Amino acid sequence: MQNLGLGMVTSLPWQLLGKAGVSASQERTLGSGNQWLLGLERQTYRNTVSAQVQTASINYRALGQDVAVNPTKQQFAGNWTYATADWGSFSLGFASIRQFDDTQVKTVSAGYSMRVGERANLSLTA
Repeated sequence: MQNLGLGMVTSLPWQLLGKAGVSASQERTLGSGNQWLLGLERQTYRNTVSAQVQTASINYRALGQDVAVNPTKQQFAGNWTYATADWGSFSLGFASIRQFDDTQVKTVSAGYSMRVGERANLSLTA
């Protein structure tokens, strides 16, 4: 198996951080495949927002991935976090994963985190 990839992270206008990646694989029995990723993130003093999408062709295999296991066709995920001065941090997240057999998993999450004393943290996640 052979795999070659290229990625970059760059600063964009409006205080955005962009990331992109592309990789290609070549496997003896499957032939060639490819995968790509695009993402955006913005951080301010109190807010962080991020989103990312990643897709792969059916013949793509990462190094070490079993040839019999298909890659994930598409993943889309995002997150928002808001930090307060006195009440801790709140977060919301989502993810959608689609396989090549059209199986799809969607998740939504929420979280809360606060400092307790000097060296402890309390976190709740649903």
